[in-house]
Amino acid sequence: MINTLRRVTFGLAVVTSLCVSAYAGELTNSAKKIEDLLAASQPVAAYDVLLEMSDKVWAKLPMKVRNAQYVQEIYSFRRFTPKESAVFKPNETHIIYAEPIGFTYGTTTSGEREAGFRIDFSLSDATGRVILRRSDFLKIDLPLGANNKEVHLNLTVDLTGLPEGQYESHYVIKDKYSEKQDQISLPFAIAK
Repeated sequence: MINTLRRVTFGLAVVTSLCVSAYAGELTNSAKKIEDLLAASQPVAAYDVLLEMSDKVWAKLPMKVRNAQYVQEIYSFRRFTPKESAVFKPNETHIIYAEPIGFTYGTTTSGEREAGFRIDFSLSDATGRVILRRSDFLKIDLPLGANNKEVHLNLTVDLTGLPEGQYESHYVIKDKYSEKQDQISLPFAIAK
């Protein structure tokens, strides 16, 4: 039994190693091709290979949300005014900036490229008890011109009537075009 388990474990390690090596080799080959194209004064072709390589890496990523934070205002990707603290006045709107990566690209019924997200929301109090939960709280469909990777979400939440205290908001961000998802949690306080 132990020998069989060792053989299976060794076999899985070999298969995993071969898959990682093949993928790493593919990236190395693409990088070499980019260098060769640049050396041959073909920057447009080199850039096209770079985009192809980027799409291959992106497709293998799990979906993750990075740079999630409370902000005062959002202008565009990575351009926003941060909120100085996570303390909100009663009835103040919460604005959250978040950058999803590794999502799956989709196509609308009219044939346009897009990214789509469905967001579940829950709110817990200082003890960790969930006091509010909403499935598909937000639905966001972002039209894209291509496989854009500089995508940000603007999550605006109105918690009017929430009494003073310590809370934590939780967002499950689900990819519309795959089973990928990620969760972010942001603590905050309501105080006058």
